[in-house]
Amino acid sequence: MPAVLTSLAKTTRDVYRYSGRRAGSIDTADSVEYKESSACNQGCVRRPLPAGSSNGNKKPVIDAENILNNSKRRIGVLLPPGNVSVEREFSSFVPDNVAVNYNRMSRPVSVSTKNSMLSMLPSLERAARDIAQCNPEVILFACTSGSFLEGRGREDEIAQRIREYTGIPAVTTSMAVVAALSALRLKRVYMITPYPDEINDEEVAFLAHYGVEVTGYDSFRCEITDLTAAVSSETVAEMARKHRDEIASGDGLFISCTQLLTMDQIEALEKEFDRSVVTSNQATLLAGLKSLGVPTQGLHAGRLFELPATAKSRAVSAAASVS
Repeated sequence: MPAVLTSLAKTTRDVYRYSGRRAGSIDTADSVEYKESSACNQGCVRRPLPAGSSNGNKKPVIDAENILNNSKRRIGVLLPPGNVSVEREFSSFVPDNVAVNYNRMSRPVSVSTKNSMLSMLPSLERAARDIAQCNPEVILFACTSGSFLEGRGREDEIAQRIREYTGIPAVTTSMAVVAALSALRLKRVYMITPYPDEINDEEVAFLAHYGVEVTGYDSFRCEITDLTAAVSSETVAEMARKHRDEIASGDGLFISCTQLLTMDQIEALEKEFDRSVVTSNQATLLAGLKSLGVPTQGLHAGRLFELPATAKSRAVSAAASVS
């Protein structure tokens, strides 16, 4: 048995010994027979055979459907330190052939102010260089307000810095939202956010800079990140329903903030309002998947994901090229 597999078997014995498992629940190492295969040297996982089975002839046995490996397309994501929603939403909608790795930036305290959001940026280089070691094909800066608060026309600067630090293509949530609204031809939108009005007003100006009129907005006005995380997606949907007439008078609904859970509500809201819905996490994930050329139809993340690939690709490319 190769040395690496001998070590693996010993590790397995130690795990079973200290976990207190009994023979017969999951066989102890003394009674476990391992699958032999030349493919093991290519990253395959050696797994115990079911109890009572045997592989006495030692012919190669490969259960391809259950072999773990890291041969996947890969997206890197940079998050604010207190964000707990992006990982939950992305994991529910990302295709099986794509892996997503996450890293967090730093800031002293997670409060919803302009100064606090911008205080993450000094840690951008460290976070970007670290996530680059996972070898992603694209890096997403997954924070809406954190990528538009530096000023109008500067929303892509963070992505430019990430590209300079790592040599890897990058997209910010702000520009992913612009691309999504453009792809769906949404020029007049109602907006829902969790932000205090200081940031809401900045966001209205940011969208106006890119030709999108915010016809009105409502907000949970959360002062700290933890309060935003506590808002359920159903609560977001209930707020939207209170403004159905205002939404109906425009082209669609935009729900802002990557900390706000929304993606499981998109299809139902679109059907109910007969209007397209764009959310920060939806737009950000789409930008990552389209950068990889991965199909998004059938993922149940709203009309945006069902658009023809050419329309989405043009929109994402246009957003990435804005400076």
